[in-house]
Amino acid sequence: MLNPRNRTMTSTAFSNAKKVFECIDTAKTFDTISEYVEEDATFNCQAAAMNDLNTVKDYSDWMVDFGIQTVPGYTYDVHYCAWDENTKTAMYFATFHATHTGPGGPVEPTNKTMHANYTYCAVMNEDNKITEMTKVWNDGYSMTEIGWA
Repeated sequence: MLNPRNRTMTSTAFSNAKKVFECIDTAKTFDTISEYVEEDATFNCQAAAMNDLNTVKDYSDWMVDFGIQTVPGYTYDVHYCAWDENTKTAMYFATFHATHTGPGGPVEPTNKTMHANYTYCAVMNEDNKITEMTKVWNDGYSMTEIGWA
């Protein structure tokens, strides 16, 4: 049986992770999520497009620029969310739908659309804050779809 403290942590940690995922995926600024993320929280993604992003803040700022300027009007569909109590890890699987109509990127707007599957995994600490976030994303496929490769 879970003790009440563990249930609270599970509920709060998972809720905080979902808030971060949702704010990042709707291009909200880092200020809207900073209370849920450790100051030095790392960001990892094995995608060339994100080689220079090392913190959750870096990634959040990148998404604001990309989402608002380069692919305005994008949407995403959430397929699955999960919480692993043993590893204190939240997982989020979704598809990002975007058309390159704005400035930014390596070429002028292509008006081509991507439908990119991705997964976030966020490790939470005892304060219910993200300490590490990993994004799994095939940027090569997405860049080809959107006309950048």
